[in-house]
Amino acid sequence: MSLLTLICARSNSKGVKNKNIKQFNKKPLIYYSIKQALKSKYIKEVFISTDSNKISKICKEHGAKVKFIRNKKLARDNTPELDVWKDAILRLQKINNKKYTHLCVIPVTSPLRTTNDIDK
Repeated sequence: MSLLTLICARSNSKGVKNKNIKQFNKKPLIYYSIKQALKSKYIKEVFISTDSNKISKICKEHGAKVKFIRNKKLARDNTPELDVWKDAILRLQKINNKKYTHLCVIPVTSPLRTTNDIDK
């Protein structure tokens, strides 16, 4: 099994401005998804799909890998998340020279999820 773990975090959210990096309990919201995923017994590395250099920098500081900056046309309010996943899979397979057989997408907006939830 070759698992690709992906966190999608675009900038300019409509509801809450910059929600993915807003402070939650003194940490950026995205921090919790990265740390929970990295503690999983199944996940070796976490990749980020983002259109933001600022989000990219924060994610790298917390142990995630950002191999590309997402195209702005895949960061619109009406962009289907499936299109973002497909783009990330294709790009990361090429960049990492690896064929992924499984995809695990970790939402940013669930900071109270646990690593045990991910493993289940």
